[in-house]
Order: sequence, then C-alpha cells, then structure tokens
Amino acid sequence: MEAGHLDSDDAEDLDNKIDDIGRHLAEGEIDKAAKEVADLRRKLADLRKDNKITTAGYEAVLPSLNQLANSLPPVNGNRD
Repeated sequence: MEAGHLDSDDAEDLDNKIDDIGRHLAEGEIDKAAKEVADLRRKLADLRKDNKITTAGYEAVLPSLNQLANSLPPVNGNRD
C-alpha cells in the first residue's frame, strides 16, 4: 500500500460509517446520526494524521461532511 492511500479495511470502515449515518437519518434518529458524523470526522482526521489518506482525498470529503455536521444538532452540546 502506498502512503496516503486507503487500505481496504479503512475504506470499508468509512463506508460502513456513512451507511450508518444514512440509516439513522432515514429512521429519524438524528442524535445517533450526529454522533456517527462526529465519529467519522475523528476517523478521517486520524487517517490524515497517520498519512493513510491523501490531503486531496481528505479535502474532497471534509466540506460535505462539515456541511452535514452543521445541519445536525450538536452531540453533547458540542459541534465536534
């Protein structure tokens, strides 16, 4: 695996988190969706810090994720 490229396990984990967010939103579980978004943001930040995702990949996903996070209620009073 080249530095900066997601391995299949990390890609699957991100995909599962996105699926969970969609499922929670579809079921009206907004608080759970907000928590999953916060978790996904942390996961992406960790992947970037560990050079497991390119800057371009990180920056391609982050604006949409931030927009989604800002549209949901804060988790535990914080907009993580």
